[in-house]
Amino acid sequence: MYKHILHTFISGSIVAVLLLIGAALLSPASVAQDEGKDRSMQSGSSASRNMDAKIVANALANDSTEITLTKNALSRIKESKVKDYANMLIDDHEKDAKKLTDVREGENIAKAKADMMPSVKAKVDNEMNRLQSGRSGNNFDISFLQMQIRDHQQAISRMKKAESQASNDQLKSYLKDNLSTLQKHLDKAQSLLKDLHSNQSGK
Repeated sequence: MYKHILHTFISGSIVAVLLLIGAALLSPASVAQDEGKDRSMQSGSSASRNMDAKIVANALANDSTEITLTKNALSRIKESKVKDYANMLIDDHEKDAKKLTDVREGENIAKAKADMMPSVKAKVDNEMNRLQSGRSGNNFDISFLQMQIRDHQQAISRMKKAESQASNDQLKSYLKDNLSTLQKHLDKAQSLLKDLHSNQSGK
């Protein structure tokens, strides 16, 4: 009999505890807390997606600037090696833009407006005015290479920051590959500029 009473008491206690736990889980405070966590997670995910979209937009704007600017400068470049370099820039940046567009479409990354200042057109116009200000021949080539060195140093810095901020794995992979391309462009411009300076001093 005592065993039966003890069993009944324990069973009743377990049921009471379970009821209390269920009530706590379904309480308004608990439900509100869970909803708050869900909203926080959704907000974080939305912020990450917005950042990825902004990174893509800025990178595409950089490609567009480089392509347009280099095409505009190409006809005034004198040295064949610098012309070859300019053509390489155009080809590489067009390929990069295509790869990045494929990543954006394949990963459903939203389109966004680039926050580059100044705009692509304004930057191209500013740089071309600077290049064309009384410079010709080798002087133009030197100015063009100096501009490429400065621009690619800045682009590498921005791309490293973007790689650390990106959340999409395919976008991160693209940014890593693009950094290698930008470094190749920078190294080549520095090498060509050194050669041009050496040729001028040897004359």
